Amino acid sequence: MLKPLTRLICVCLLALPASALVNAQPPDEDDTRFDAVGAWGHTARLYPGRGHDAEHQWYGAAVLIAPDVVLTAKHLLPNGEDRLPRPGTMTVRFRRHADGTLGSKDNGAASYHQVAVERFVLCPDSDLMLCILREPVEHIQPVELDLSDEASDEAGVVFAAWGSTSNWQGNGGPRNELRVGTNTARIGRGVVSLLAYETEARRKGNGDQGRYITDEHTVPNMFDSGGSIFREDDEGRVRLIGIISTYGGGTWLARFAEDERFPLAAATRGADALMEALDPS
Repeated sequence: MLKPLTRLICVCLLALPASALVNAQPPDEDDTRFDAVGAWGHTARLYPGRGHDAEHQWYGAAVLIAPDVVLTAKHLLPNGEDRLPRPGTMTVRFRRHADGTLGSKDNGAASYHQVAVERFVLCPDSDLMLCILREPVEHIQPVELDLSDEASDEAGVVFAAWGSTSNWQGNGGPRNELRVGTNTARIGRGVVSLLAYETEARRKGNGDQGRYITDEHTVPNMFDSGGSIFREDDEGRVRLIGIISTYGGGTWLARFAEDERFPLAAATRGADALMEALDPS
């Protein structure tokens, strides 16, 4: 059964300091709304055979918007826009295995569902990227996009991502699982900007000074890029409105709803529809 946002907020308020997205928690096992949000990383570092730690070196997230298409942040390209990865060198890891069980670091890379990326479609004017998967993901429901231009000075948003485990802004180190949490944001002009969180200057263990997130609101951190920003309705249904690309928020998808160079609506119909929209001839 789908879980309401009110219950999720209560969980977030009880979160320990060392959880991230900062002050977020894993979705309940039977909450499938966020199963489409996968971890992003190098194929060689995510599949079995490289040792316990080496099999879990993701560094971002991507979200399934069609059975064979994911949406993510363009800056996650390992060598930048001018040198795209070869087919198969990047992989998306989903928490739910095809047999319905949830993967875990303790149970190894084989306990997740993982699919390699075959092709990349870059957005010319934004930190967005569409990726065609090597094979469709048939056991996970893709997320629904919200491409309406409904701007807001203050709106409730839900974050879902894989990333670092720390209240220090910008701290590295992947965590073990998908995390979900809430905040409020200003939406418009191509950007989703966080409104509710506070930081203070603190001295780290190495003597450097950094910004430490001090309140209970969910905040993206390093390696959360490519994660999802959702709106949730009163019945608990979520629709994707943005992609995380900074500590303070991310890119608003509605800005590109009519951009023929980056056909998001076509991509939700699958890889064939995406390629046809890019090259109708």
